[in-house]
Amino acid sequence: MKELTNHIFRKHNVKAQEYRKLYPGSPIRCESLLQKQSNRMKGEKNIAYQHDGRLSPFSDKFFKGTNKVEETKVKAKLNKQLLNKDTTKIEYWLEKTKGDLIEAKKLLSQRQSTFSLIKCISKYGEESGRNIWLNRQERWHKNFKKSNFSKISQDLFWNISKQINNLNGIYFAQLNENKEKDLSGANNELRLKLERIILPDFIDAHQKKIIEFDGTYWHGKIGHGNKEREQERNRILIDNEYKILNINESDYNSDKQGTITKCLNFLTQ
Repeated sequence: MKELTNHIFRKHNVKAQEYRKLYPGSPIRCESLLQKQSNRMKGEKNIAYQHDGRLSPFSDKFFKGTNKVEETKVKAKLNKQLLNKDTTKIEYWLEKTKGDLIEAKKLLSQRQSTFSLIKCISKYGEESGRNIWLNRQERWHKNFKKSNFSKISQDLFWNISKQINNLNGIYFAQLNENKEKDLSGANNELRLKLERIILPDFIDAHQKKIIEFDGTYWHGKIGHGNKEREQERNRILIDNEYKILNINESDYNSDKQGTITKCLNFLTQ
């Protein structure tokens, strides 16, 4: 083969950059092919070579049918700024659409749906498509250094963990891999790779028992929550033989010791 990029990704779920780290010095693309492609686009053969930047939207000379030089320069500068911004954030699209919230939400939705489970299955088949999608979701989750877990939920989980002799198999946000307290803001929740990636608030992986902390902001009157998403999440967990205990923030605030005892009984029964 002249190129192994597609093969190592589809067959082994490894990207070219990861492959180079695993096997330094091993070529992924044929050198003669790379040279041929380079020669084809080199110098005067480049399609934009004779256009002095007028074909690039990142160039001050990109007019696109208009003679408004100053306006074009402003657009070019904006395009350069947007190029380095996160296209998965609503702020990017608000700036792109000059504050049009409806259009920004529409474009963001389109951007977020470029890589979906349905599209993966359609392209690669049921088994391979699902594996590719799950691997992508796992990498996506790992890229987040912080998460929106609450301090009060961690207070409950620390009070529970103090009364557990062996923390092997126990995972929650502030409990690091050495079973020590992590106040960096990193999320140490266990990632369950099921039908989709699920991060339980607190889990005893050995017993397959999960405690979900329903905070007032996301699950109460203040928050809007996504009931259907939560029900689907619980369905996946139950189908995979996990047991779930839901704890409400207001119940913990009103009776801390009673809530701790309830959680410990759930974990020891």
